[in-house]
Amino acid sequence: MLRIASQGGSTPVVDREYSASGRGTYLCPDGACWQRAQKRRAIERALKLREGLGRGFKDEIDRLLSGGMTRSKVDEKSPSASPQ
Repeated sequence: MLRIASQGGSTPVVDREYSASGRGTYLCPDGACWQRAQKRRAIERALKLREGLGRGFKDEIDRLLSGGMTRSKVDEKSPSASPQ
């Protein structure tokens, strides 16, 4: 899972270390999940953002999901992933 965090309704960030303080939400590493989340404004609601996600943030997520952020790479960093 990909963790997204925001402090005090500010601009969201991808929390690669799964340790950022503030409100957080998770997104599965699948383009279809990302499309549904955008359509439903799920991330904005979960993080209680005052403004939208912003083009730069959307571009970053698009790049992660299309350019090599595969399920195995995301799960590898997940705190719930079991050591191998």
